[in-house]
Amino acid sequence: MYSRYCLALGRFVHLFSVAETLMTNLLWFLSGVKIEVAPAVFNSVRMANARDSIRRILDMEPRGGAVRQRGSRE
Repeated sequence: MYSRYCLALGRFVHLFSVAETLMTNLLWFLSGVKIEVAPAVFNSVRMANARDSIRRILDMEPRGGAVRQRGSRE
């Protein structure tokens, strides 16, 4: 019983870490901050704050369906 609990807990922690990494990378990409600078700018951003920032950025983007290329000024 205990080993199944530890396995489930380990899976949860792993998947949460993967989700955090993906959300952080998405925030870095959408913000347009250089990859070398992003860790310093978003150092202590929690998941809820990252989610809210991503939503605000997406709300400001035009709804044309195309993703703007990084660095373009269109």
